[in-house]
Amino acid sequence: MDTRALQEQLLEKEQELFSFGSATMNDVVASRRTLLNAQLTEVAALASYMRARVGLDQTLGETLEANHVSVDEAMNGRISRESKLPLTAEPRR
Repeated sequence: MDTRALQEQLLEKEQELFSFGSATMNDVVASRRTLLNAQLTEVAALASYMRARVGLDQTLGETLEANHVSVDEAMNGRISRESKLPLTAEPRR
């Protein structure tokens, strides 16, 4: 995330330089390309992390607990809480 945030800041600075005439369009395009690569790398890293985390939960037999699934609620067909997808991964403790 830090790399992506840094690339966003660098792109903003490059766009400012372009507006002042100190940078060329090629400089701005190169900064945008670098930002895109940083974003793609971040998404790939998050996807790899989530696949590894799911694999760990499966290996340890903790899939239901990790996803807050209650067998009793599933058997009764009633869930006492609203079902939500996780927004971000929470680190293990």
